[in-house]
Amino acid sequence: MTLYWRALQPIQTDYTLALQLAALAPGDTRTLLNFNTWPGGGNLPTAAWPVGPAIADHYRVPLPRDTGVTQAWRLQSLLYDARTGTRLPLSLDGQAGEPALTLGTVRVMGTSGAALPDSARLASPVIFDQAIALSHGQVDGRSSDVNVQLQWQSVKPLPRDVTVFVHAYDAAGRLVATGDGLPMSGNFPTSSGRQATGY
Repeated sequence: MTLYWRALQPIQTDYTLALQLAALAPGDTRTLLNFNTWPGGGNLPTAAWPVGPAIADHYRVPLPRDTGVTQAWRLQSLLYDARTGTRLPLSLDGQAGEPALTLGTVRVMGTSGAALPDSARLASPVIFDQAIALSHGQVDGRSSDVNVQLQWQSVKPLPRDVTVFVHAYDAAGRLVATGDGLPMSGNFPTSSGRQATGY
């Protein structure tokens, strides 16, 4: 990736850049990657940046060997003072920003298989809006909670995020439980996926 920087005023501190892949779901604090480096691999220390011209800063970021299951991650960046741990504050259009700048969403192929077994394969995939196919379903009711696993496949791009809902009914047709939410608890929104297994 290439980041383009511009110093708006003289910089007195040499800041460290952190590039992170963070979980998308609210409250999920996991990170797949926390890559810390000096801009330009140390060749572009921020205290030496001239005021005004844009600086192109190129990165090839290595992923860890074990990436878990396939899911989407938030690619974010921040600058901080490595001596104190203090982050450089962000602002967007004059307004205070988040602690880290979101650059986009990245889908990372997993290294651990999360696919459901063939015994969970549906007789025929169920297609939703000609965009998403439900290919597998598995129910485990051995505990006090019923665990429902679904495996989805993207048939064509879906520009919006949709919610999965699972409703349980008793023998009399009464609704007894619901489980609504984004696939993988929000970590694999439908706008970013090719295949997902979730609850």
